Amino acid sequence: SLNSSRCFLSVTSVKKVFTEHMVKTEYKNVLINAYSKISELAELGSKMDWLKSKLDEVSLKRKKEDDDDGSRFQQVEERIKNLELMESGFKIDSLKSKLDEISLERKKSCDADRSLVRKLEEITKKFELMETDFV
Repeated sequence: SLNSSRCFLSVTSVKKVFTEHMVKTEYKNVLINAYSKISELAELGSKMDWLKSKLDEVSLKRKKEDDDDGSRFQQVEERIKNLELMESGFKIDSLKSKLDEISLERKKSCDADRSLVRKLEEITKKFELMETDFV
């Protein structure tokens, strides 16, 4: 009976050791898996840092291109404004020229009218003189 008790205690001790070791092994496996995941995350983190730096480079390059496009756009706008001003200048010159032509035509017309008025006055005077001669 004593042997059986000792045997029973030994079996219980062995079970306890295996049970404890199984828990330790399980914890160890969990820790190994966690370490593996952390290593993967660290690697992904460094890749993310690299990707972020590349994204920053591309963003900066794009911003510079946008700035260049913006200044080009501004230059084109200024050229268009200058062309519009030139066109306005041409229109003003054209209008001035037309105004000068109209003024000249009007002056000619006025001169012709004055000439006609003088002729009519002369004819009227002649008629008046003729009338006084008949009386």
